[in-house]
Amino acid sequence: MVRFLSLFVILFWIVGVKAQQKVEVVDERTQSPIAFAHVMIQWEKGDQNIKHFVTNEKGIIEISIPKKSLIHISYIGYKTWVDSIIPAKNTTIKLSPDIFNLETFVVTAHCQAQKVDQSVYEIKVISNKDIELRGANNLTDLLNQELNMRISNDQSLGSSVSLQGLSGEHVKILIDGVEVIGRKNGQIDLSQINLQDVDHIEVIEGPMSVVYGSNALAGVINLITKKNNAASLSAQASGYYESVGQYNADGSVTLRKGKHFFGANLGRNFFDGYTLNPELRSMNWKPKRQVNAGLDYSFQNNKNLLNLSADLFDEKLQSKGNLQAPYYETAFDQYFYTTRSTIKSDYFYSFNSELKLNIMAAYSNYFWRKNTYFKDLTTLEEVLAQSADGQDTVNTNSFLSRGMINRESTERKLNFQAGYDINVETALGKRIQGTEQQIGDYAGFINLKYTPIKTLTLQPGLRYAYNTQYQAPLVYSLNLHYNTKTTTLRASYAKGFRAPSIKELYLDFHDVNHNIYGNPNLQAENSNNFNFSANRTFSFKEQQIALGASMFYNHIHNIITLAMLPDGSYTYTNLDNYKTQGINVNLKYNFYPRISLNTSYALLGILNSVSSEQQADFRYSSSVSANFEYQFIKAKTTFALFYKYNGKLPQVMLDANDQLVENIVDDYQILDLSISRKFFKNRVKLTLGAKNLFNNTIIPSTNSGTSGVHSGGSEIPVGWGRTWFAQLNYSFNKYK
Repeated sequence: MVRFLSLFVILFWIVGVKAQQKVEVVDERTQSPIAFAHVMIQWEKGDQNIKHFVTNEKGIIEISIPKKSLIHISYIGYKTWVDSIIPAKNTTIKLSPDIFNLETFVVTAHCQAQKVDQSVYEIKVISNKDIELRGANNLTDLLNQELNMRISNDQSLGSSVSLQGLSGEHVKILIDGVEVIGRKNGQIDLSQINLQDVDHIEVIEGPMSVVYGSNALAGVINLITKKNNAASLSAQASGYYESVGQYNADGSVTLRKGKHFFGANLGRNFFDGYTLNPELRSMNWKPKRQVNAGLDYSFQNNKNLLNLSADLFDEKLQSKGNLQAPYYETAFDQYFYTTRSTIKSDYFYSFNSELKLNIMAAYSNYFWRKNTYFKDLTTLEEVLAQSADGQDTVNTNSFLSRGMINRESTERKLNFQAGYDINVETALGKRIQGTEQQIGDYAGFINLKYTPIKTLTLQPGLRYAYNTQYQAPLVYSLNLHYNTKTTTLRASYAKGFRAPSIKELYLDFHDVNHNIYGNPNLQAENSNNFNFSANRTFSFKEQQIALGASMFYNHIHNIITLAMLPDGSYTYTNLDNYKTQGINVNLKYNFYPRISLNTSYALLGILNSVSSEQQADFRYSSSVSANFEYQFIKAKTTFALFYKYNGKLPQVMLDANDQLVENIVDDYQILDLSISRKFFKNRVKLTLGAKNLFNNTIIPSTNSGTSGVHSGGSEIPVGWGRTWFAQLNYSFNKYK
C-alpha cells in the first residue's frame, strides 16, 4: 500500500510539472527579452476563462492551461501578437517592433477602434511617451512643437491653436469624443486642458463636418484618456517641477472586480506667474491654481460595455494690478474663476464580430466668474470694487448625444457607418443679449465604405442637419484610401459648414479693455476642402525609413471675423473670400532599437479678402520640425531633442474703413531636450529636461495698424523664457 501511494504521488508530481509551461517573449530583431509585457490567455468563451499575466525581467511567464488556448500579447512599441498555444509545451514568441506606430489603434470618427494605417482618415497620433518626454502638462506645452500647428498666446484669453491656417471656432477639441465648451472670443484656452490622465491624442486635419458637424472645418483634436481594464489593481502617481515656478502633482487608481471597473484621478497644478518687468506688480503670465478630478465606472461582458464618468476642472487665476498714484499703496486686483464639469455615459454593444453599436450622451457646464477688488497693500484688506465692469459671470451649458452603428468586415465589399448627432448649447450672462440664448443642432449622417479590391477603399459620406438658427445645407464628403504593406495613399474632398456661435450672434461685452458687439445678421460659413497624402516605408535590416507628403486646399465663404467700427469698438462680420493651402513633407528614420529621427517641413499660404471680386495674393509662412531620440538600452535611458522653426506669419484684419490691414509676426525657433530613465522594474520613471533653450519671450510684430482686440501693441508673447524641469512618475499594475 505504501509503495502504491508513493508511486501515485510521484506520478502526480510528474504530471503537475508537465502541466506547467514557460512562455518566453522576445524582440523579433534583437532576440532580447521583453520584460513586463501584458499577456492574456483564454481557453473558452466567458470572462471566467481568462487569465492575465505580466512577463518577468527575463520576458518569461509560467502558466498551466487545461487545453489549447488563445494567447494575446501586447507591449508599447510592438505589434500585438494573437495566436494559440497548446498545453505542456514551452513556447518562445517573437514580437515585431512597431517602428512607425502603424499598429496603433485609433477611435476618432470610428465606431470601433481601427489601426491607424487602415483608417480612411489621415490621423496623427501623439503618444503618451511623447507627452512624458516633452514634459508636457497641458495642450499648449504639447502642440507648441507640432508641425502645421501654430500656438497663439493672449494674456486675457489664454492660448489657442490653428490648423491649416484656421483657428478658433474652426477647430473642434474633444475629450473622449465630447466637445470641450467654454470659448472666449472663439478660443478654447489650451492651458486649461491638462494631460495628467491622457493616454494619447488623435489629430485629424481638414473638415470633419459629416461626423462632428459645426466647428470642425479645420479639423478635430481628440484626447483619449487612460483606461486599464485588464489589471485587477492599477495605481499611478506623478510629480512635476519647472524652474519658472510650476508645481504639479497628480494620481490615479483603477480597480477591477469581475466584470466591474472603478477608477478615480485627482491632480493639482500651481503656477507662480512670470513677468518680464520685475519693477511692475502686474505680470505677463498670471499666477494660477488648477484642480482636476474624475470618477469612472465600467461594466463589461462579452457583448456589452457601459462606461459612466464624471470630470471636474477648477481654476483660479489672479491678475495683480499696478500700484495706484499718488501714494502707491493700493491696487486693483482681479480674480478669474473657471469651472468646467462633464457627466458622460457611453454604451457599446456588439451584435456580432462585424456589427457594433455605440451610443454616447454627455452634459457639460462651463462657469466663469470675474471679481475685482480694491486692495490696500499696507493692511492687505480687500474690498469688492463697485464699478459696473468689475464683476462678471458667464454660464454655458451643453447637451450632446451621438449614436453610431457600424458594420466593419474584411469579408464584405460594402460596409457602413450611420448615426445621429444632437447638440444643444445654452449661454447665460450679462454679456449675452437678453441674458440667455440657445442654439440647437439635430443631425443624421451616414458613411458608406466600399472596398472593390483589398487594397482600395472609397468612402462617401452625407450629413443632414436642422439648426435652430440657420438652415443648414447638406454636408458631404468623399474619401479614398489605398493601402499596401509599404504604401498608403489618401485623397479626400469634404464640404464644411459652421453656424455662428451664440457669442458671435449675441455678445454684448464692454469694459475698460473690451468693446465688442455680436451681430445677429451674420451668415453661416461653408467651405470646400481637398486633401491628398502619400506615405511609403522602406526596411533595410535594422534600418527603416518612412517618407510622407501631403497637400491641402481650403476655400471658405462668409468666414466670420472681428471688424473695427468707426467708434473704435468691434463687431463680428463676414468676409466672403478666405483661402488656405499648403504642403507638408516628412521623413522618419529609425536605426532599431537605438536611433529615431523625425523631420518635417511645412508651407502654409493664406489668402484673405473682403469680397470675391477683390484681388488678393496668398501670403506664405514656413515651418520646420525635427525630433531626435537615442535609446541607451542597458541603462534603460532615453535622450530626446525637439526642435521647431516657426517662419514669419502674416496676419490680416479689418480696420474701421473695411480695409484689410496686415501685420507680420517675426520668425523664431524652439528647442527642448530631455533625458528619461526607468527604475525598479520599470515602475518608476524620472525625466529631466530643459525647455525653450533659445529663451523666447516676446516676438515683435511689424507693419501693423493694430494687432487685435486684446494685445493692442506690436509684440506677441510666446513663452516665459528658458527653464528646466523634473518629472517623476510611478506606476503599479497587479494582474490576477
